[in-house]
Amino acid sequence: MFKSILVTLMVLPSASFAACVGSEAMFSCTFKNGQKAVDLCVGDGLVRYAYGPKVGQPELALSLSVTDVDYIPWAGIGRYVGETVIVPNNGYSYEISYSFDRNDPNRPTEGGIYVFQGVDQIATLTCDAGSITASDFYPLFQAREAEGLFYCLETGDWGARCGG
Repeated sequence: MFKSILVTLMVLPSASFAACVGSEAMFSCTFKNGQKAVDLCVGDGLVRYAYGPKVGQPELALSLSVTDVDYIPWAGIGRYVGETVIVPNNGYSYEISYSFDRNDPNRPTEGGIYVFQGVDQIATLTCDAGSITASDFYPLFQAREAEGLFYCLETGDWGARCGG
C-alpha cells in the first residue's frame, strides 16, 4: 500500500513541476490553505503560467511569447518593491504580482492574482501567508530585452527604444 501511494505521488506533478520544467521559476505560491497553486516561469522565449490543484494537472496552463505578456517592473524607488506580469487569455487577463518591504526583512513577501474579464476585475486571489517560494520577474525583463523590447521608466512603456 505504501509503495502505491508513493508511486502515485511521484507521477502526479505539482502545478509548479509541470509549468517550470526547463525554465526559470519567477513566481510561485499557494491559495486556499495549500489546495491551489500558481506558477509563473520563463525560458526559451516563453512565459509559462499554471494554476490549479497543488498536486495533479493544472486547471489552466498557458504558454505565451515573452512579447505577448505585459510586465510592469519595479520603478527602483520607494520602500516597497513590487512588480506585475499580465498574462492575457481569450478576453481574460491574469495579473500576477508581488511586493515586499525593503526596510523590514522580517515582513513576508505578499502576492497574488487579479483576474480580469475585459476591463472588469472578477476575482482576487491572495497567496497563503508564507507560501511564496519564488518572486523575481527580472528574468522576464532580460528575456524581453533579448527580443528587442526595452523599458522606458519615464513613460512606463516597452518599445524599441525610450521615446520611440
